[in-house]
Amino acid sequence: MHSRLLPLLTLLLLLSALPLTAQETLVVTGEGSAPAFACVEADCERLAWLPGGAGVSVIGELVGRELEGSALWYEVQLDCPCFDFERNSLHDMPDTKDPERTVWYDLHLYWAPDSRRIATVARDGFHVWDADSGERLLHETLNLFHPSSMAWSPDGSRIAAGGGYHFAHKGDEGVTQVEPERSLLLIDADGRSPQPLSGQAGGVRGLAWSHDGTRIATVGETLRILDAQQGNVLLNVEARGMHLAWSSDDRFVALIEHDQDLETSVLRLRDALNGKVLMSIEEDASTHFGGPVWAPESERFAYTTYKVVEREGDSGLVTGSELHVRDAFGENPPRTLLTTDNWILHFDWSPDGRFIVLPLQGGIHVLDSRDGRRVASLAPESISNNRLWQENNLILDSADWSPDGERIVASGMETGSGLGTFHSAGLVWDLTLIPEGPTRAFIHSSQLGGA
Repeated sequence: MHSRLLPLLTLLLLLSALPLTAQETLVVTGEGSAPAFACVEADCERLAWLPGGAGVSVIGELVGRELEGSALWYEVQLDCPCFDFERNSLHDMPDTKDPERTVWYDLHLYWAPDSRRIATVARDGFHVWDADSGERLLHETLNLFHPSSMAWSPDGSRIAAGGGYHFAHKGDEGVTQVEPERSLLLIDADGRSPQPLSGQAGGVRGLAWSHDGTRIATVGETLRILDAQQGNVLLNVEARGMHLAWSSDDRFVALIEHDQDLETSVLRLRDALNGKVLMSIEEDASTHFGGPVWAPESERFAYTTYKVVEREGDSGLVTGSELHVRDAFGENPPRTLLTTDNWILHFDWSPDGRFIVLPLQGGIHVLDSRDGRRVASLAPESISNNRLWQENNLILDSADWSPDGERIVASGMETGSGLGTFHSAGLVWDLTLIPEGPTRAFIHSSQLGGA
């Protein structure tokens, strides 16, 4: 029996249900995931998680199978892919609180190309964890001003770490905001031999390593492309931005560019050799862009748009966002996979391009990239009522899929013992795909409702 099953089904198994008709089409009820037994190869004792709204076809009652005195389990056929998963935590997470004010900085975790290590750069330096055990393998200080981003080289031997820019908060008047000369480092994966690279005007606000390992792209006040061996600047064009990504063939760089006052933004596709603008995607002044992230081995990329309502004396209020997928040079219009009242902070593709993982309201969810249907909820959405956080105290804001496709890592915050106290958190999920089609699963009838 799966160790997680009993506490999750205690209430469900007390519910009564009537026998179901064979071949009846039903849906999984509720907004969250429903537990069910699913066959993974010859193993029918593994626990899968069916997303709310998933369609199932009842084949027949599973006679003789009892759980906690109930035999109301039915053999079904799934109409969507689902995931079985196990969750583990990373240990010795860095302190992301600013020591001089009540501010916690974002923490993003990055997979090594071998899918065995996870790393980040934080205020206190460079960290590396073992993905299997969650143990921290390495912690080295960095001579980098306000580290904010990093990228592994494709062979996993080196890391480019970026920073140099301090995001202002209320009360920061008079604080030095930018130190370009301490904005970019090239270091070995063991934290040794740090090599300062040419400073980025405005600090490094976006960083990406080309897939062939020969170039590094950074963006701040300008878009720069550097030689990855010596750090020589190969391209430097005016493009004030915060996010960028290489195309799968390294011919193009997609980036979000902002005007001088960060009041409007535009998504541009630029030639990686000469910086020429090949495509621009713009909206009205209240719509801003996030991302972009290229699909692996594809001409597709995904990006987000979000609406901002300006408020006096504030940076603005996000009133809703959308996740879009489009072909880089195709004639097809972009497809909107998700619309939400909340802010989509970060997302990532699965290595096969079939799924997208993203945080939403502090939870972690997996979408089918074809139609945006939610196929897994790895962590529930956070609860706004602080009194209830004893049961659900995680607020996750970034997620990345491992290169081998078998794991997802997410980072964010968890509440401490006192109200308003937080600690950084890192979680890893080991995944097993339960495919759609002829796959069989066994689900309790209290979780099923009419289509």
